[in-house]
Amino acid sequence: MNKRFFIGSWLLVACFVARAQHEQHNITSGDNNQNRSQQRSARRIGPVVEYDLYVKDTTVNFTGKRRKALAINGQIPAPTLRFIEGDSAVIHVHNLLKEEVSIHWHGVLLPNDQDGVPYLTTRPIHAGDTYTFRFRIIQNGTLWYHSHTGMQEQKGLYGPLVFYPAVQEPESGKMEEVLQITDWRDEKGGSILRSLRRRSEWYAIKKGAVQSWGEALVKGHFNDKVQMEWTRMPGADLSDIYYQKFLMHGKPVQVFEKYKKGDSVLLRVINGAAGSYFWLQYSGGKMRVQAADGNDVKPVEVDKLLIATAETYEIMIKIPDDKQYELRATAQDITGYTSAFFGSGPQVKAKDIPKLDYMVLMNEMNKMTWMMKGTGMKMKMGLYMKMPEMDMNNMNGMQGMENMDNMNMEDMDMNNMPMNHSMADTTMNMDSVQQGNMEMDTMQHNMDSMKNMDMGNMDHASMPGMQKKPASKKTPAKKPASVTAPMKGMDHSKMNMGTPKKIPAKKTAPNKKPAPKKKDAMDGMDHSKMPGMKMKTGFRPIPSNASASPALVTSLYSANAAIVLSKNTMTDTVPDKNKQQPMNMQGHDMHNMRMDTVPKNKEQQNKQDVNMQGMQHGNMKGNNMGGMQGGMQANNRQRDTSRSYMLQTMMPKTPMTGFDFPPGNGNDVVLSYDMLRSDTMTALPKDRPWREININLSGNMQRYIWSINGKTLSEQDQKFLIRKGENVRVVFTNATMMEHPMHLHGHFFRVINNKGAYAPMKHTFNINAMATQVIEFAATEEKDWFLHCHTLSHMINGMATIFSYEGTTSAVQQEFAKEFVQFKREHGGQYYPWANAAFHSQGTFGTLVVAGRKLQFDGDWRWDYKVNYELEPRLQYFLDKRQYFSAFIGGEFQHFDKVVNKIPKHIENLHVATAGLIYTLPFFINAEGRIDTKGRTRLQLRREDIPLTTRTRLDFFWNTDKEYGVTARYIVSRYLAISGNYDNEFGWGAGISIIY
Repeated sequence: MNKRFFIGSWLLVACFVARAQHEQHNITSGDNNQNRSQQRSARRIGPVVEYDLYVKDTTVNFTGKRRKALAINGQIPAPTLRFIEGDSAVIHVHNLLKEEVSIHWHGVLLPNDQDGVPYLTTRPIHAGDTYTFRFRIIQNGTLWYHSHTGMQEQKGLYGPLVFYPAVQEPESGKMEEVLQITDWRDEKGGSILRSLRRRSEWYAIKKGAVQSWGEALVKGHFNDKVQMEWTRMPGADLSDIYYQKFLMHGKPVQVFEKYKKGDSVLLRVINGAAGSYFWLQYSGGKMRVQAADGNDVKPVEVDKLLIATAETYEIMIKIPDDKQYELRATAQDITGYTSAFFGSGPQVKAKDIPKLDYMVLMNEMNKMTWMMKGTGMKMKMGLYMKMPEMDMNNMNGMQGMENMDNMNMEDMDMNNMPMNHSMADTTMNMDSVQQGNMEMDTMQHNMDSMKNMDMGNMDHASMPGMQKKPASKKTPAKKPASVTAPMKGMDHSKMNMGTPKKIPAKKTAPNKKPAPKKKDAMDGMDHSKMPGMKMKTGFRPIPSNASASPALVTSLYSANAAIVLSKNTMTDTVPDKNKQQPMNMQGHDMHNMRMDTVPKNKEQQNKQDVNMQGMQHGNMKGNNMGGMQGGMQANNRQRDTSRSYMLQTMMPKTPMTGFDFPPGNGNDVVLSYDMLRSDTMTALPKDRPWREININLSGNMQRYIWSINGKTLSEQDQKFLIRKGENVRVVFTNATMMEHPMHLHGHFFRVINNKGAYAPMKHTFNINAMATQVIEFAATEEKDWFLHCHTLSHMINGMATIFSYEGTTSAVQQEFAKEFVQFKREHGGQYYPWANAAFHSQGTFGTLVVAGRKLQFDGDWRWDYKVNYELEPRLQYFLDKRQYFSAFIGGEFQHFDKVVNKIPKHIENLHVATAGLIYTLPFFINAEGRIDTKGRTRLQLRREDIPLTTRTRLDFFWNTDKEYGVTARYIVSRYLAISGNYDNEFGWGAGISIIY
């Protein structure tokens, strides 16, 4: 028996080893650049570690009311599952529910059929069944697991994962806490989705987020309200749902008294919320961020960080004194927070984050809307898609200028030094060009004080390292004694130019013209003929001040959209912004600086990379050139993805109050992705082919439909094809006014930032409203993998898609073909019913709607409780992507007592079929034109839910049949309102309205 058990155990281990050959996923850059985690896992084969998870119903009381929930092993969150790299995980999931469940291992690198998305990758776990997951642990860090079925995740099916490194620290696990932050609402998932689809403003009322006309008028934002409704944008907000409670690992408040003064505690923080971002603050000082999404980063200390849904961070805190210090997680919409206290003694609380000013937020959204209309997102996408590959990795000509740290050129007269910027054989790295904010990465010219530095005839052509070939055969002008020594090793970054001084005018030789009168800081310095720099038109700086008119912003974007980059091959090069200094050229007199940039022969001219004709430095007075990053590679470090990074930085970022930072944050250091640097190189292998995919995140907030490239998952008839062995670059453009946490299953990807070859690896990234973000990964897998927004209501309403490896198929999809179609339909293809019925003294009036993605049934009725009625049912189909334009067929059924209401005889009894078109005008006015089977035509204007105050709404309608009416209601609760109306055919009345 023991012998058979021994042999069986070794066979099981052998199976795991064989399977692990597939599991050598590339967390970083490929076969040759695996990080320490993978190298250790390749050496260590650990034991089989088993867990049993029992999924069942439970009851919770988070809000003062008992509600049904789902739990694993009787707890929310589920048990923390701990493994060591090299272990073989065996996890038995027992479904004790009367419905099917699923478990997805978020961020875990594993075989496709173990990923846990039902019908896409993994078999479902039916009621009463058990499914066993088996995979080898080949990574370390903080991750998590959750259901991928319906709204089960929001009901409690989530839990943490902790993977320890193969070589653990002696105190590993002893001074750490796992904290999963979540949100909670008592309401059922289906009811939440219905409320979102019908655009119920109850959540906004509860949050104080209604942007009413009355409030806009009182607070001086009437024009902003007009602009918002003119562009058909709903009210501005940072989240869609009002959550009643926020939980820190299952409780509103956690207290850890075991920690003492001087202790350092590692916090493994997981945002397991269904739809909330959280601001993290610590009252005991700085938070030291050490890992993001389970991958180590260069430690960075911050005061605040925004953790997006589904992200994880490993944060080190220190207990400074004998007190209890608060780690506070505040919901991004500032509707509440949850806390954990560390230490013993009196409590030291974190600072409150001020409430959002939604009027200011509306103003910021208007700016973004005008930016989008000014070719913003379309220009970005179009420009990038037309952008040829460029090789910017080989900018030579600045070598040897790094050792002039102590050179003071304060009183150096360069008036007669010919300055020859010949760069005929030089490739210039323009990794990131930002209008009005152009930074020079390594050549850090701080030129505030070069007024007294006359560079009239300074010849850079003779400076070692400035060019590969002589620019001219002419003998250079004789240099002044002060600069006769070679300038090799000259580092402009540390030149102290001193304070500008007045210098007596020098006598001019009789045969020479006097220097031209100074006009502007750099007037006369023309880079228009510099070989190696080609632009159709020069960048025009886009103003960042709030007073800039939309028309001006639009024109500048249109002008800058003409940029065309060169046709050379671009390699993975992005400079390190840590060493950049702004180039302030205000007051810089370079009138006599001769820029000899014309190539000397046709051969040199053919070597030009970029022609910056039209870019006059004379117009750059006071410009901060932060973003035009030079081509030198500091410390021989490989840099990364210039083309990707350029796309993200070619437009100035619009400051978004409430989006990028909490208002009133003062001088706090707030974490951004640009601060994350991987502790290992992540650049992708250069010997692999590249595939590029453009993904546009789109949506319609008015109908609450979310999509990718204009289609919900239910509408997508094709997957995004990739091929094993490729490098894949995905360009995400967020054309919506909401942030989206995007998650790709089964892969870690590089989130392109300013850290070049050390861009961080993540499994989930946040993309801001109206922003662009590029990710890159090595295609090392097979079959299909899910990509989706991790805001649960966005995913279920369509913002999801599938990446599919060519030549491989999923056995699960073949076995459950019908169920797979249903799986897609459940992501954007559902139908939601709602109704609004008013019961007034003179009659009842209302609307019934059943809405899908493009097809919608709605019917209106008016009835006086007697014999007079009018009923208009319609079947409506939306024709355009924005869903402003629709066609319908329907009918009209009327009966009026002409004696009572004195109605003309021809409409006493009317039964006709109708057809027509509806278009949503600015201010959300629906213009309807129709014709019926009797040849009668009608034009109607209608608007519902005009927010006069926070709780008061107004509706109106008018048509050419001489029917008109107006309704006002005051919202008392989610389902009840007090209302009154006037209808020209039914008269005045008042009563109540039921809102469903």
